[in-house]
Amino acid sequence: MVSFLLAAALIIGLILVVLAVHILALPVKFSGRLRSSRSDLFLAWISWGFLRASVKVSAGGTATLYLFSFRLKEFSLGKEETTPEETEKDKQPFDPGKIKPLLDEAAVIFREISFDYLRVNARVGLGDPAGTGMAFGLVSALKGVLSCSDRFELNILPVFETEALECEIEAGFRISRFYRIIAPAIRIFRISGEKKEKNKADTAGGVPAA
Repeated sequence: MVSFLLAAALIIGLILVVLAVHILALPVKFSGRLRSSRSDLFLAWISWGFLRASVKVSAGGTATLYLFSFRLKEFSLGKEETTPEETEKDKQPFDPGKIKPLLDEAAVIFREISFDYLRVNARVGLGDPAGTGMAFGLVSALKGVLSCSDRFELNILPVFETEALECEIEAGFRISRFYRIIAPAIRIFRISGEKKEKNKADTAGGVPAA
């Protein structure tokens, strides 16, 4: 019995240490990639220490959620059918007094988000060789300006024969101090949930939501 309790305490202690290291020391990195010529139109992923999660959005309007390489759930991004009661609740006006508190908390979170990198790969053709050449010249000049930073990568291939537009854009961001956004995130969910709780209370009491 004593050995079991000791093993359980060690496991719980290890979990707490790993969680504390993640929250206090390890940055959260998240990236998004938009591709115009692929079936998986948009891909976003997040990494936090050894944790990896991603979501893939297809051109057909479905999204798939992954944890590491395991597919967790696939759902449609189309509009779902709602009941008349749900539609009536959605029509309830939002309290303007909540806008400023929400913006204040969101500002705290955004201050902790820093830009990491931007990569652009594209094939562009304007259908006119002269116009394509001028556009490529401007892009080349911009690439020269950005070459001083390894955060930017710009690769544009001109297509002079025909019109073309194939683009792949990937951007990354990071939150170095994750613990700084926990409290404002909780407050945002609390403020956003007040209206839902009020609607539930009014429905349970038989009084229409204001």
